[in-house]
Amino acid sequence: MRYLYGDSTPAPLQFNFLATVEELVVCAATVIQIDHELRGLENGAAQAALTRGKALESLDRYHRGMMQSLRETSARSLEPHTLGYADALGTHAAQYVEEVRVATQALNERELGSVRVESERRRVVLRQAVERFFKFARLPTMETRISMNLATAKEAQYDGSCTLVIPGGIVASYTLSPANLPEWRQPRKVSEFARDVDLMVGGRKSWFKKTVERELVHLDDLIVSGFDLSDEAAEIRMRRRPDQRDSLHFSIKRIDAGVYAQVHFPDDPETEQALPSGVQPTDAAQLERLWQLLRSGSSTALDQRERVATIHLDLEDVFESHREVELMDRIIRLLGPQVTEIERKSPSPHELSLKFESDSGERKEIYLKKIELLRKLEPLSLDARMKFAPLALWHEEHLSNISIIVEA
Repeated sequence: MRYLYGDSTPAPLQFNFLATVEELVVCAATVIQIDHELRGLENGAAQAALTRGKALESLDRYHRGMMQSLRETSARSLEPHTLGYADALGTHAAQYVEEVRVATQALNERELGSVRVESERRRVVLRQAVERFFKFARLPTMETRISMNLATAKEAQYDGSCTLVIPGGIVASYTLSPANLPEWRQPRKVSEFARDVDLMVGGRKSWFKKTVERELVHLDDLIVSGFDLSDEAAEIRMRRRPDQRDSLHFSIKRIDAGVYAQVHFPDDPETEQALPSGVQPTDAAQLERLWQLLRSGSSTALDQRERVATIHLDLEDVFESHREVELMDRIIRLLGPQVTEIERKSPSPHELSLKFESDSGERKEIYLKKIELLRKLEPLSLDARMKFAPLALWHEEHLSNISIIVEA
């Protein structure tokens, strides 16, 4: 299957990009609206507290002025009742000012607590929207790292994780559910990915010489117990049976001169100590081949996203730093050029269109009506709508009249 533009020319992104665009508009509109509401709550509480503070300062100034006048007036009298009256009045006034101060502080704290609870509730909804988008959407990636691990058990299944490096300083990590795919529901042998993998990585012990020497090992029947694969490095682990410990652990990385690989023996400390870790260049080349075949063979598991583990923007956790709106801005700008190209090549100016072609040559059109996306933006302010301008959903002169476009 392959994807084409609406004019039948090949599309560079070979997946249903329109589904990602639709989910982006829904998510970004939700994030922007909730963020606006959160700022309104926090600013409202801060403004109310500031107003109360000013009123308290005004009362305090008035109280000090009145006490000064009272002291000056009472100083001119020696009558006991007059002095007693002045003292009582001063005590009562000071008590009143303190009661107002305590009441104002309590009100500020109650309102702040209420805002904090409501903010946390809305931030949960905001986070859910972002995570839903990242779990569903397909985005252009600069690098993909995938890990798999097989538990030590007879009926073991794989669990996994992946990290996607996305243009714009975005890094998203996921836990995977590879067991959703039939091929990953049971331990897999090396031969399922690469055949005739014979390497000089074994350790043969001489009982007479008390030495350990290299020997040829046929890896095809070993079980792949786990791996960590990226563009520039790989860790591959193997064992003889599902319920046994790993027996071989390969570390591979690209260097200027080519590929460098090491082998370790987790279940055999004697061999690990006796043999050098470096492998021969010809064996390193075979390990690189296995590395790439493992990447290709595990690519389908990348779609089995169980949950979003972390999202970082410029190395900062998006949720801890409250940068969700900035994250959506970057994704909109990232996808904007591709949406513009789809819009340019779509037969109708009111739709975004793609086609997908089956392996047999049958073609089917998929499309996304702009008006349906515009309806998602109606609750937003003009400034908020401006954030969606790169998606080419309207002409600039119509930006402030989205409701008119939707009704038309």
